[in-house]
Amino acid sequence: MNVLVLGGCRFIGYDAARTLAERGYRVSVLDDRRCPGPVEGLEVHRAGPASVGLLDYVRGVDVVVNAYEFEGVNEARMRTGDAYRANVELAYRIHEAVIGSSVEKVIHLSTAAVYGEAEHTPIPESHRTLPVNWYGASRLAGETIIYSLYTERRVPVVVLRVFNVYGPGEWLRNNPGVVYEFITAALGGGYIRLEGGGGQVRDFVHVIDVVRAVEESMDLAPGVYNVGSGKGVSIRDLADLIVRIHGEPVEVVIANPRPGDVLRSIADIAKITGASRWRPLVPLEYGLEKLYQLYREKLSTAAR
Repeated sequence: MNVLVLGGCRFIGYDAARTLAERGYRVSVLDDRRCPGPVEGLEVHRAGPASVGLLDYVRGVDVVVNAYEFEGVNEARMRTGDAYRANVELAYRIHEAVIGSSVEKVIHLSTAAVYGEAEHTPIPESHRTLPVNWYGASRLAGETIIYSLYTERRVPVVVLRVFNVYGPGEWLRNNPGVVYEFITAALGGGYIRLEGGGGQVRDFVHVIDVVRAVEESMDLAPGVYNVGSGKGVSIRDLADLIVRIHGEPVEVVIANPRPGDVLRSIADIAKITGASRWRPLVPLEYGLEKLYQLYREKLSTAAR
C-alpha cells in the first residue's frame, strides 16, 4: 500500500512515516523541512505542501496522512496568514487533489483546540466546536474541508483530534510545548514560567501513542476520533512533577494568562478505544522521565 505523509519531516509526521515504513507500507514524504534523522525506506520530496500542486504527489497513492500544520497558538495569532496557508489552504489543496485520484483514504491530524473552552470534561467528539483562538479556528476550518471529502464525496476520512502531544522530537516544532519548555528550563538552570498561575488542566499524550493511533487509523471507520490519555493534569502539577524528576529546586515564576488559552482540556477516548485496539500505553511520569534523560544527554553532548 502506498502512503503519502504530508509534513513527514516534522514532530509527529516523521515518527509516523518511519513507523509505517517499518510496517511494510511504501511511504513517500512531502515537506519543506529536512528530515531530522535517517530516511531509510522513505521517498522524501523537499517542497512545501501548501505551496505546490499535489496532483503529481498523490498519483498512485492509496492513503494520504496529513501531519502538516502551522504550530502554536501564539505564533498563529501573530502570523495569521502563514497559519491560514498551512492549516486551511493546504486542506483545500488536499481536497482538490484527492478528488478523482487513486486515494482511498485520508487520515488528517487535527487538534483539541477546535473545541475551545470545554463545557464539560472529558470532552467527547460530539462536543460543540467553538475555538477561542486563531490557531484552533484555522485548524477547524481545515478539518472541516478535509472531512467534506467523506460527507460529500464518500472518500473515507479519519480525523484524529490530538490533545497535548509530547515526546522525543518535540524540538522539531517551531513552538515546542510546555513539557519541552519546563524540562529544558530545569536542565538549563532557568525558571519555569506558569502563565495564569498554572491552574489550566491538560491531557498529555505521548507521541508514540499518537503514531500508534495513525497506524490504527488505516483500519478505522471514517469519523472523528479523540487521541489523548483520557487523564488531566494541571500545568502546576506538571511543573512539580518535572522538578521532582530533576531532583533540584527550580525557580517558578507566575506570569499573566496567555490570550486564547482554555482552562480545561481532557479527552474522552471511549470512541477510539471502542472502535479499535488502540489504547494509550505511555504513562505521563514514565514518558517525562525518559524525555528528561534524553534532553539531559543531548545537552551534555552539545556541551562537549
